[in-house]
Amino acid sequence: MKKSATVFILPTLLFSKKVFVKYSLVMLLCIIHFLGLAQQGVAINGDGSAPHASAMLDIKSTNKGFLAPRMTSAERAAIVSPALGLLVYETTSNAIWVYNGTTWVQLGSGGSSPWTVSGNNIYNSNSGNVGIGTSATPSRLTVEGNMLVREGNIVIDDPFGGLFFKTDNINKGYMQLRGANYDMKLGTIGLNTTGKLVFETQNIARITVEPGGNVGIGYTDPTAKFDVNGNIRAAGDLVLNEGLLRIFYPSDSKFWQMRYSTTADGLYFEENGADRLILKDGGNVGIGINPTQKLHVNGNALVAGDVTVNGTSPIIQLQESGVNKGFVQLSGDNLRVGTNSNNTNGSFVVRVNGDDRLLIDGGGAAFFSGSINAAFNANIQGNTSVKGFMTIGSTQGGAGYLLKVGGKVICEEVRVKLLSTGWPDYVFSEKYKLPTLQELQTFIQKNKHLPNIPSAAEVERDGIELGDMQKRMMEKIEELTLYILQLEEKTQKLQAEIENLKSLRK
Repeated sequence: MKKSATVFILPTLLFSKKVFVKYSLVMLLCIIHFLGLAQQGVAINGDGSAPHASAMLDIKSTNKGFLAPRMTSAERAAIVSPALGLLVYETTSNAIWVYNGTTWVQLGSGGSSPWTVSGNNIYNSNSGNVGIGTSATPSRLTVEGNMLVREGNIVIDDPFGGLFFKTDNINKGYMQLRGANYDMKLGTIGLNTTGKLVFETQNIARITVEPGGNVGIGYTDPTAKFDVNGNIRAAGDLVLNEGLLRIFYPSDSKFWQMRYSTTADGLYFEENGADRLILKDGGNVGIGINPTQKLHVNGNALVAGDVTVNGTSPIIQLQESGVNKGFVQLSGDNLRVGTNSNNTNGSFVVRVNGDDRLLIDGGGAAFFSGSINAAFNANIQGNTSVKGFMTIGSTQGGAGYLLKVGGKVICEEVRVKLLSTGWPDYVFSEKYKLPTLQELQTFIQKNKHLPNIPSAAEVERDGIELGDMQKRMMEKIEELTLYILQLEEKTQKLQAEIENLKSLRK
């Protein structure tokens, strides 16, 4: 016995009571039979085949379909406690609806599905717009909410395709491929006069392009065409085409700027509008002045290291109003320092500690002005003329004297030339009255020094004059010579008398 049943749906007829009872009995027997077979599945077909083992109800036909219950939207909504998976056809939307346990869900649209399956692909031949999450569909695809693309790409295959950003359905920004060269453009729409283009990392604005075209790196409100907050590092050239490179210090409202002038043929460095450094095309360098020489400085110059002038007979010229007045020059191995030949009135002056110490006039005469204090050894070869007094080894001058030495003096020869006669050759004159030894003894006992020789107190107080003292000492030497000669004469007389006495005793 096949576990199947064939069901025939009979039209409604007007039966007699007897016929009705007869058919009711038959229908009851059929229902009892179906309930017995339902435990193993029910097949509804025209060929008597058994139901599939996986189906409770297996309907087969080649020329007829399954007709679900049909009702309006209101009738569907009025179903009390619909079962999970309950299926109906709604005539209001002309679509199949299924209850998912919580709410009714529409399957298909307008009585037909808009999607076509082709192998593993599904496509839509809809000629209208598609909306997801919204019924307002102004474009081919309108999404109300977020859209996520996971592990895939978003491709716009159009030579002028773009991605536009709107607010209140008004374009504000875009990303688009444009032009014959297929340029990639990113920015704001022309009508967006207030919006900026901002590039961020870690939610921090890194590059900002404001509506007027100023670009800021590290600045959200750039005030120049290129405004950078931080260092700039360039591995190549930094090219300025007829522009300025300005360094601005907002704290004290100062700025430095660099410009190249084709009319002035040079590179100019300015401070607050004043030219400070000028590099001319020919190689001349000017500091504070438009240069006419290789190095032209208007003002003082301070060099922390060496200054080298290398050349044939190199020279440093000192000018006044453009006229050479003095120079420093290497001539062979000699160093020449002095005034120029046209400077007939100038003198060479050595100045120390604010005072002129040495002056050589135009005629070649050298003068020492003021005191000369030789704190170190000095070697002077040739004639030396000192106007005024000289102090050596002391800071105190000697009033009334031309030279003062605070220490010892050693030399091979000292010549003292007396300005008047009086060298003591007069001692040997017959007219000279030589004091007797008794007179000399008496003077010494009384005065404690030789006649015509200053006392110790006088020497301590006034010093001695070398020439005068030498003359006085020579006087005493000559007097001592006379005393020796007198004693020698007396000694010889006594020796003669002694010899006579010795001869008499014999």
